[in-house]
Amino acid sequence: KQWYQRRVRECGRRGATPVAMEMCLREMELSPGMGEVFAHIRQHRSLYKVVIASDSNTWFIDILLRHFSLLDLVDHIHTNPAQWVDGELRISRYTESHSCDACPDNMCKSDILSLYPGDQPRLYVGDGSNDLCPVLSLGPGDTAWPRVGYSLNRKLEGREEGVACEVKPWTDAVDIVRWLGDGKC
Repeated sequence: KQWYQRRVRECGRRGATPVAMEMCLREMELSPGMGEVFAHIRQHRSLYKVVIASDSNTWFIDILLRHFSLLDLVDHIHTNPAQWVDGELRISRYTESHSCDACPDNMCKSDILSLYPGDQPRLYVGDGSNDLCPVLSLGPGDTAWPRVGYSLNRKLEGREEGVACEVKPWTDAVDIVRWLGDGKC
């Protein structure tokens, strides 16, 4: 979060306005196959609860969800609050404290997952180091989808200790759609 806030502040010092930064964000593309994942969720909406747990911020996530017309697919968003004040994006902490030593001090994604126990299997898609803790909190019947080439997948490769869920690395999210389409969830 601090890196992100410094980066946005630096963009502002260089003359980038909130509108210009938003236009830049709108040039981003979804990860390969993610459009198909969202189309599958839209087609089978009653089967899924979509929860975003991100150490990003509300401004960034809102822009991307609106840009890709995904806002209606998301049930809950857990992220750092952000607002523009005097031309500066001010990002607050999601939480002031938690009891997990493995996570950044402003967010434990396992705490967020615990808010959604449910009786359905949980599917967790992630790629960052801060996604390891929630993956380790998943149980049998749940599935983690770490993105190949990113830190979460590297941390899970060859690891058996503490991993109770099924782990299915992905490069193209179409693999996730195929798995969902096979009736595994």
